[in-house]
Amino acid sequence: MKVEKGLAEGFSGKIGDMVFYQRNGRTYARRAPTPKSSGKQKERSEKQKASTTRFQLLQRLYAYYKRSISADIWRVAAREKGRMAHNLFYSENYGCFDGKGQLVKPELLRFSAGSLLLPPGLRVERTGDGVFRATWEAEEEWETCAGTDRLLAGVVYPSLMPSMYRALESSGTRGELAGTFRVRTDLGPTAHVYLFFGRADGTAYSPSLHFLVEVAAAKDGTAEDAAEAKTE
Repeated sequence: MKVEKGLAEGFSGKIGDMVFYQRNGRTYARRAPTPKSSGKQKERSEKQKASTTRFQLLQRLYAYYKRSISADIWRVAAREKGRMAHNLFYSENYGCFDGKGQLVKPELLRFSAGSLLLPPGLRVERTGDGVFRATWEAEEEWETCAGTDRLLAGVVYPSLMPSMYRALESSGTRGELAGTFRVRTDLGPTAHVYLFFGRADGTAYSPSLHFLVEVAAAKDGTAEDAAEAKTE
């Protein structure tokens, strides 16, 4: 069965009881052989159900990402690797979710991907409730980094998991060694922030780096103002 154009286009592999494969540049699907016992179809395993749940969630997330954040970021990154954009998004983020579709490893989530480099010493500091300043160290200009590269920021709010949003009012360029952005303060005390850089003309992007930030100062004044990057 030929698959119509959509999120499954270009995908190869098994989802539930369907096998997707490529032939002459087209995507086809067929039902996988199912072992039978006593004349009844074998029930799907918990692992198969969990895999389907993750895949369906990533489909929804990617569709939302294209519509509300950017239709170009993953498309540009995928073109550099000779892959389909949605497949790259799925493969980069599949391991962040559990079998129930919950984001259990936010530090591994990739808000972006691409060939640009992240600058060294990238840090985030809160300067007001919901307002943050990012700083980084100077570096020489190469093909993979230019002073005009723009600072970009994505946000995941724990109270709205799983979700992906663009940070508000982000500004700053690589050459300025600093930038600012804002997150909402009405969606919980913390937020997962993902900083990355984009070429000024939109032709290349960098991978993202994760920070867990306190959105507002604690009432007892003990909250840390600086956030360290969380990587694995």
